[in-house]
Amino acid sequence: MARRNRFAGNAFRNNFAPPPPVAVAAPVIDLPALRTAYAWMSINKMAGFKLVLEWYANNQAALLYKDPLDAAESKEFDRIDKLIKLGNGSPYEAEQVNSWSLAIKKMEKLWSHKAPAGQDWPTLDKASHLSQVPELVQNVQTVLGNLNAAFANAGVTFRVTFESGRQFLHGEILLPQAEAVAMITQSPLQVALNEVPTVAKVLAIVMDGNGGQQLDGGLFMQKLPVILTQVGVWAAANDKLNKPVGKAPRAAKVAGAAGAPRQRAANPNALKLNPTDVITILGANRAFKGGKRGAVWGMLRNGMTVGQLKQEAEAKIKAGGYAVQVLKVMVTQGLVKVN
Repeated sequence: MARRNRFAGNAFRNNFAPPPPVAVAAPVIDLPALRTAYAWMSINKMAGFKLVLEWYANNQAALLYKDPLDAAESKEFDRIDKLIKLGNGSPYEAEQVNSWSLAIKKMEKLWSHKAPAGQDWPTLDKASHLSQVPELVQNVQTVLGNLNAAFANAGVTFRVTFESGRQFLHGEILLPQAEAVAMITQSPLQVALNEVPTVAKVLAIVMDGNGGQQLDGGLFMQKLPVILTQVGVWAAANDKLNKPVGKAPRAAKVAGAAGAPRQRAANPNALKLNPTDVITILGANRAFKGGKRGAVWGMLRNGMTVGQLKQEAEAKIKAGGYAVQVLKVMVTQGLVKVN
C-alpha cells in the first residue's frame, strides 16, 4: 500500500502558504526639477548643463521603470555615456558644450515619450528660446556669484546641485538648491563668512596614503586666517554686501527650491499649494499614524514637492487629491512647511 504524502493537498497549502505579493510603487519622474535645470542655462550655461546631466543620472530608475531599452537603444545609451565622459574630460568649454549637447539631445529623444499627459518634455531647443528667467534662479545665481567672487583667490568655486547634501568635487562646493535659496535672504557678507570654515576644510583635505582622503588639522588652521583675509579684501572693495539679495520667495516657483516657510493658514481649505512647492517635515503627530493619513505621512520626504507627493499617493493608494488635502492639514498644524 502506497504511503500518503503528508505534505500533499490542503496540508501543504495551509501550512506553507506563499507570502502575499509586495506592492512596488512606480518611481516618479521629477519633471519640474528638469525644467529648473534647463532654466539655469539661460543665466549660467555651464551650471545648467551640469544640472541637466545630473537630473538624467538621478532619474535613471524612473525612466527605465517598465520601459527597458531595446538593443538599438542600449547602443545609443553607450554613445551617450561616451559623449558625457568626453565632455567631462575636456578642459575646453566649447568641447564640453558640444559633447554634452549631443548627449542631452540623444537622451531627450530616448525618453521624451515619458512625459505625463498634457505636459511637454523640456529640451535644449526650448531652453534656448526661454524669454524670461525665473526670479528665484536669478537670485540663486547672484548668491553663487557673490560666493565665487569672495573665494576667487582661494581657488574654490560654488555651484548648485539637486542633491540633498553638499558635495565636494575637484575644487567645487556643490550647494543643495534648498540651501542656496535660503541664502537669498541673508547678506552676501554673512553668507561668505559662514562659508569660510568650509572652504578652509576643502583646501586642507589631503591624501592619507591609502588612496583615501583626510582633513589635515594643521593645514586647516593655516588656511583659515588666509581665507578670512581674502574675504576681508573682497568685502572692502564692495559697499553693498550688507543688503540681502532678495526676499524669501512666498512660493517656490522652481522645483527643488526651499526658502522661508509660509504663514500658517487657520483653514486648510484656504491654503493654496503649487505642484512645485517643496515639503519640509517639522514634527510628528499620532493623529497621522494610522489609516490613509498614516499612509500619506509615510510617503513624506524632506525635499519632496507637492506634485511628487500627489503622484506617489495616486500610485500607491489611488488618492492623490486626498494626500494634498492631508498635507494642507499638516501645514496648518505646524507639522510640515511647504514653500
